[in-house]
Amino acid sequence: MTMKSYLIGFLLAGALGSSLAYAGGKFDLPFSLTLNADHSGRMNGALGTTRNSTGVSRLECVVTADAFQGTTSRWVTCQGISSTTTVLCSANDPLIVDTAAHLSGDSYLSVIWDTNFTCTNIQVETSSGLPPKAP
Repeated sequence: MTMKSYLIGFLLAGALGSSLAYAGGKFDLPFSLTLNADHSGRMNGALGTTRNSTGVSRLECVVTADAFQGTTSRWVTCQGISSTTTVLCSANDPLIVDTAAHLSGDSYLSVIWDTNFTCTNIQVETSSGLPPKAP
């Protein structure tokens, strides 16, 4: 075997070994809320971790569809509550609304809003590594 073959084998074994070690990972991602001086900010956390915590915290998004007199609209409102702060943001951008619509009960959620409390970025992650909600 040449030195090049050894190097390729070593790199492949390292890559495979690191992915196997990561495969069973479990993540406890607690709720976090940051409100900046200009009122923009970020809230994030695993919904299961947030629900299971003993502190005062809430993290949620609600997607609403409305059909009134032939006009239809969809929007999302996200809320974060900590022991000291409550924040709401909303958006009607179709991509933001569609992303929020994929939120499930045990997802990870990250929401960023601007100075007008418009949700400008929503990340939803579903993973077997995230904790489920306890009753």
